[in-house]
Amino acid sequence: MKKLLSLTLLLACTISNNVFASPVASITPASQKIPPAQTAASKAKDIIIPPAEEASSWEQVSYNDKLKVYIETRSLKYDKNTGIITAWTKYTYNLSRSDNVREVLLLSKYDVRMKTCADLYFFNYGRNKNLLKSGPSQDQSWFSLAEGTVGEDILQVLNNYLIAS
Repeated sequence: MKKLLSLTLLLACTISNNVFASPVASITPASQKIPPAQTAASKAKDIIIPPAEEASSWEQVSYNDKLKVYIETRSLKYDKNTGIITAWTKYTYNLSRSDNVREVLLLSKYDVRMKTCADLYFFNYGRNKNLLKSGPSQDQSWFSLAEGTVGEDILQVLNNYLIAS
């Protein structure tokens, strides 16, 4: 059984079987461990705040009968030196899950060229938009985003953003 890499992977596996693939081995030699992504969340002085609903621009990326996935397009940050895009993703469940999570906001870094992602920070909200839990993602290592998945849909939106900018 593959190790669940992050909250995104756990969510994605709920959407369809094994939406995201295992960790990326091609970025570094197999003998080296892929280091966690550097994040603002790892700095004690920085506070992570999700985009305000009224000031955000959520673009729907994917959906099925259980879930809708959006990406926030106003707060996308592109690092020209590394080619990395930092973006917020919103997962909205049509029916409450067993843990009462109705919506998840996830801050992640994406490498469109390598088709990889590293989850940085999450906010879980309940039925009435009440905050249930938030914090840094447990595993901030880079992992592959497989073809035919929500991850690939997110990469397509981000790639379109890069082309347009």
